[in-house]
Amino acid sequence: SWDRLQRRADKLHDDSPDDEFHRTRIALKRARYAAELASRSLDGKAADGAARLAARLADLQDLLGEIQDAAVAESLLRDTLSARGAGARYAFEAGRLVERLRSRADAARRAFLETWPNVRRRRLRRWAM
Repeated sequence: SWDRLQRRADKLHDDSPDDEFHRTRIALKRARYAAELASRSLDGKAADGAARLAARLADLQDLLGEIQDAAVAESLLRDTLSARGAGARYAFEAGRLVERLRSRADAARRAFLETWPNVRRRRLRRWAM
């Protein structure tokens, strides 16, 4: 699961589509769950190392979740704009909300891309070697 996560996350950049971030989130979840299982199955330093990795992956998962949540919310808002009765006032407020969602998603993207290189370091995975 780690190799798949690493391949996906290493390919991401500022302009990657939301779908790529979402697929990376799924791979990240799987790697996190594997690390959590290892932390419960191992003893001593190995268990502590696996737990530390799982915690770091959980933080990254939260960032990627913000991106996905914003994408889904924007899609739903766009769908409501075509609904009967959605007037100019609604469209204006929906646009403001989408702008805020995008801003939060962009901040989460930047945070993920800045944090990922530190999480992918081999030192966090020494327990598995």
